[in-house]
Amino acid sequence: MRVIHGVAAVVLTAGVLTACGSDDGPEKSVDAFLSGWRSGNLDAVGFIDPGGQKIPAADVVTEIKSLSGVLSATPPALTREGEASITKDIATSTVKVDWTLPGGAHWTYPTTVRLSKAADDKWQVIWEPKLVQEKLTGGDEFAIERKTSERASILDATGKPIVESRPVVVVGIEPGKVAGMEQLVKDLDAAFKSVQVDVDLAGLPARAAAADPTHFVDVVTLRKEVYLKIRQRLQDLPGTRYREENRYLAPTREFARALLGTVDPVQKEDLDNNPGKYVVGDVIGHGGLQERYDDQLRGGVGQTVKIVRKTGEGTEKTTEDVAEVFQAEPKPGAPLKTTLDPAIQRAADNALRGVGGRTPKTAALVAVRIHDGTVAAVANTGDVNLAFDASVPPGSTFKMVSALALLDNGSVTLDTKVDCPKNATVDGRSYKNSHDMALGTVPFRVDFARSCNTAFVGLAPSSATTAWPRPAARWGSRASGTWA
Repeated sequence: MRVIHGVAAVVLTAGVLTACGSDDGPEKSVDAFLSGWRSGNLDAVGFIDPGGQKIPAADVVTEIKSLSGVLSATPPALTREGEASITKDIATSTVKVDWTLPGGAHWTYPTTVRLSKAADDKWQVIWEPKLVQEKLTGGDEFAIERKTSERASILDATGKPIVESRPVVVVGIEPGKVAGMEQLVKDLDAAFKSVQVDVDLAGLPARAAAADPTHFVDVVTLRKEVYLKIRQRLQDLPGTRYREENRYLAPTREFARALLGTVDPVQKEDLDNNPGKYVVGDVIGHGGLQERYDDQLRGGVGQTVKIVRKTGEGTEKTTEDVAEVFQAEPKPGAPLKTTLDPAIQRAADNALRGVGGRTPKTAALVAVRIHDGTVAAVANTGDVNLAFDASVPPGSTFKMVSALALLDNGSVTLDTKVDCPKNATVDGRSYKNSHDMALGTVPFRVDFARSCNTAFVGLAPSSATTAWPRPAARWGSRASGTWA
């Protein structure tokens, strides 16, 4: 929760100038006051304090702005309600104040304007801070405390949370306590790699040099269970510092990452592209389902309007809470249910882990339930969801049915060596592989994994068309299509 302060010009809605009483009645002065409050020019209104001393109109303008604090940037609508009540030389008029708060919530309340009749029969407004709001006194101002609700979870097929708040440790350094930056970088790199965490530390020396020697310079955020494996190793390094937090995370870093996206602190680009929607310190979805359904998962923002008082001078200046005068509770986020099966998803992630060895290859895997077509797992080798977004030739999709037919009728086993030439001709028709691929004679499992068209074409005569229906039915398809 953060408190926001600010001062800006007050502008009020139009349509409050018409007096309900006579030209000489107090209503005329009330309407002039409301109009002047709206425009920031109160020269047409006479003011006195509760003791009867005159107050310059400019001083009232300044004090209204100061009292309004952050709300002076979102001016209220003011409406005089009925005619003033007069007792001898004192009149009172009720005014409805309606502030539109950041985010659209309305804070509405009545206030009372008191007036005193002067010797020249003109009505003067009795100015005091509580005219703006009954609990205000001199030196106070409005502030807003922004409140966010707990982010809702993304759920699996059974309704259990996949993404939820989990403990992490932010590993950082205090530049002034580092004994030797070059050695520290080497030691950090070795520690991270011991738990299969790859961190780019090339820019750390420059960031540390540019930072205040006592500041926390972040290096990496680790899940707590990963941090605990190397805690002692890290804490033995001079200058390292640690901060425990909670982040919205899936069970593992790679768990359907490209599909789910991530939840991270708001970035400058997010603030620039969504004026007024976020503030520094918010956490929002980036990529995948977290970004697509961010509004649903985050819920609505709540806020509390407070009266605060600043005391002291210079570096000794402090802000003290005086009272809470309005509260709008945040709207809870709504969870998002998926059809993912955690066990199948982990198997899919494991299948793609390390694909290509030291030279990672682009790969994607989608597991679909045959009986209803729902997606049980989505895995990718990177942060781009190629599993959903990539264009795949339909024949290659049908290779799963073709491979099952070949395995079922005993034409091949997974280890049967099958030739994968660059081109193949069957019944006078020529076929080729994508990108002119040629694997040579390799196990059938490799032909399948690499989607070798010519290997499947070469095996087609080994499978009678009667072998198609059963595996096709098992996959929920009719026995039609291409074997490539």
